[in-house]
Amino acid sequence: MYPRETLKLLIIFICVWVHASNILTLPYFNAFLEQQAWNFTLLQENPVMPWHLLEFTAKVSGCYCLGYLADRIGFFKTMKLITLGYLFLAGLAFGIYFFSIKINSLLLITLIRSCRLFLKSAIVLPLLYLCRFYTPLKHYQISALMLVAIMGGTLTAYYGNSIYSFFQWAGFLIIPDLVILGFCIYLAKQTSIEKITRMNSASFSSKVMAILIIGVGSIGLSYTPCFTDWYMSNVMIATPSSLMNFIILLSLFPSAYFAKIMGPVRTMTFSMIGIFVAMLLLMADSYIVHQVVFGIGFSLFLAPSLAYVYSVLKGFQSYAKITLFFGFTHVSFILFATYAASLRMMPPPFIGAALMISMMAACIGIQKKYKVLH
Repeated sequence: MYPRETLKLLIIFICVWVHASNILTLPYFNAFLEQQAWNFTLLQENPVMPWHLLEFTAKVSGCYCLGYLADRIGFFKTMKLITLGYLFLAGLAFGIYFFSIKINSLLLITLIRSCRLFLKSAIVLPLLYLCRFYTPLKHYQISALMLVAIMGGTLTAYYGNSIYSFFQWAGFLIIPDLVILGFCIYLAKQTSIEKITRMNSASFSSKVMAILIIGVGSIGLSYTPCFTDWYMSNVMIATPSSLMNFIILLSLFPSAYFAKIMGPVRTMTFSMIGIFVAMLLLMADSYIVHQVVFGIGFSLFLAPSLAYVYSVLKGFQSYAKITLFFGFTHVSFILFATYAASLRMMPPPFIGAALMISMMAACIGIQKKYKVLH
């Protein structure tokens, strides 16, 4: 790998890390403003506003529009515009708070939240850009690298918001955003727009496989907030822990290495076993060990998952088509996971695990019959 390519990879990694931190910080930041500065409480005072529909529409439209932009003007120019969007939102929220502006406009709140969700959908673009320029064997490491950046940025924001005030932390993020903006402007001038290679469209079995893989990843990443936090607080009467997220983060690169050696069927099989054992440990009230086992088991599937998705969807040819497919599926499963957890038909962690195991079993069946992953 040439030094310039290494620098580009490092910049993209930092970019994804900071943008992931923005994604988590800006909702906290603006939600706090909505309650304190605007006298607006998230859902209670305006129950008629279909916030879930807004979230779905903003994220899916963001996936398509930002992917379309990347096809037309190039990846780095698109990332430049996304960074400018984050800077604008953080500056707007900070300015409203700093000048103590009292705004009770549902329309303005809706617009700000829509912009935030719109930008959030761009998180998959760097993966697509990198996978186009590296051999398939490198895709496992790229998948793990992007997931480390996403989870690292999320944890950074989580602990940053717990140590500093929302406003201080959002102010801190403006500095790395400006640095990233400079890098994107420089690389946009140095890099030509990527040419799309003509390929065959993805088959039906490939699309189904992609839906299932994205579904497992989406439910797994929402496992802690949607399923285990409620269970810990209401059943075990304990404080939820973020240990699982750290275990997943630390396991991603080793998991990508083993996934490349073992192949997709054995990787998914071992991941299923790990999640099943984790559920047995939770039934035995071994919550700490449960988090460790679940984190390792899930990371074994998660680490190569983005590489799997790119492998089966690359026939779509363009950023826009892949990001739209990915975004629509991801948001649908997140909303489904939230709804399934709210039903309380069984303890929420077991609902999440059952969904993940059943979809992984379906992935194994499709792979054995159609060999869509290579």
